[in-house]
Amino acid sequence: MKSNADNQLKEEALQLLITTKDYPSKQKLAVLSDWKNRSDAHSIAFDEAQRTYRSVKQISPPKISLVDRLLLRYQIWQERFSYPLVPIYSIVAIVFVSAILLSAINLSESRRHIKDHPIMKPPPEKIVYRSGQAHETHQLDDGSTLWLDWSSSVEISFSETERHVKLLAGRASFDVVSEINRPFIVKAGDWTTRVTGTQFTVERIAFRDVVIEVIEGNVEVTGDRQKTVKLRANEHIKGTASGVGPIQTREPHEMTAWREGMLIFKATPLEDVLYALLPYLRIDIDLTYVPLDDSLVDGTFFTQQSEDALATLLASHDLVLNKRPNNRFVIRRKPLF
Repeated sequence: MKSNADNQLKEEALQLLITTKDYPSKQKLAVLSDWKNRSDAHSIAFDEAQRTYRSVKQISPPKISLVDRLLLRYQIWQERFSYPLVPIYSIVAIVFVSAILLSAINLSESRRHIKDHPIMKPPPEKIVYRSGQAHETHQLDDGSTLWLDWSSSVEISFSETERHVKLLAGRASFDVVSEINRPFIVKAGDWTTRVTGTQFTVERIAFRDVVIEVIEGNVEVTGDRQKTVKLRANEHIKGTASGVGPIQTREPHEMTAWREGMLIFKATPLEDVLYALLPYLRIDIDLTYVPLDDSLVDGTFFTQQSEDALATLLASHDLVLNKRPNNRFVIRRKPLF
């Protein structure tokens, strides 16, 4: 049986050897050399510590973790130096720390996989187009063409599975490149138009109603809490808060005339004509309470001469403009006297 003094020397030698080998420095090597030369007992203890250290270092690092190596050293000390058992809470602490480290590694790997997963990719970038007092034409990333009317704006958001457009204001026309597996979806207020490849126009009227016109191909139109309506070429509908109106027909050149600076009306209600002129006027007119009858309008107006068109319409229907203190205009009936 080894004496406690011998065991104490071997423990000191092993601790000095581990510290010097794992974190070498000239100062530590000098301390180690001085310690083993103190006596024969110190030299013997050092030799045994070296054998113990070599037996541990023979274990291949990639096959055993740092925590396991420490536990192995602990077991060797127990067998060689007959140490009393360490309190159980120390072993629990080592296991607990190991579990935390392992969880951190797994969490890091999980985040990396989520980032690389196609379904978990960040949302696509949104692009906003806004027009001023002129028409604009834009080529979209998928090759489709966008026409913007005066004072109009859209928000574009394309992903690998869908092409989304949100009509924020005004009127926009689209010539959509066909992609069967990536539909083209336009949202305007409560109404959604869905196509795969066609040419159509969507218009928001004073942020209340929405008009959808199909120039080529077919589209599907759905309103919130409304059934889906299918439109073909030359057809158009108006969606309102109360529902969708009847499907009507119109010639393609009439639908696209605004792109050339013209507005063509055939048996169109006067209220709709006034709302169509609003984006081209340089004055602010409130059409909320307009004393209109059931008059219908036929004619062609040029957007660059919108004030002349408005004056003609008002005069022919006995209407006048009244200016309010907030620099807004309202339309009223022409006084009799």
